[in-house]
Amino acid sequence: MDRVRHQRRIERVFRHLWIELMPSLSAFQNLQLTDQNSIDCWLLAHKFRHQTYAYAASLQGVSTPPYDFSGMPDDDWFNRHANAHQALQSFMTQNNSVSLAILTQYTWDDQDDFTTWMQMHTMIHQLLDESLSYFERCSAKRLLDA
Repeated sequence: MDRVRHQRRIERVFRHLWIELMPSLSAFQNLQLTDQNSIDCWLLAHKFRHQTYAYAASLQGVSTPPYDFSGMPDDDWFNRHANAHQALQSFMTQNNSVSLAILTQYTWDDQDDFTTWMQMHTMIHQLLDESLSYFERCSAKRLLDA
């Protein structure tokens, strides 16, 4: 299957999951740099996560700059991504053990850098999730509507 068709199929699956359950980035902690299919899944889950952050921020009257996280991460992607996190930093629970600098200090050149980046990046997302409480509210609403 060519890469474009594979990506579209992944997007259809994630759109369905989007309605049922927001994918947790922690589920990807053991991701291997050489596992392209899983990286594609992570990229899509991550993109949806950021779209939800932007929506949650807009509900609080804060606009975030538009950004595009499609494609494989390169220097430009890492910079756009770091800027997106900068825009959301005011929502993030402060934690001195986490710095947004990690987002541009490590790249995906080797498995060790990749693993370090993923661990720190997931921690940043967990702090955002806690701060915005958006995902908890959505889950609670789903339970109440059931």
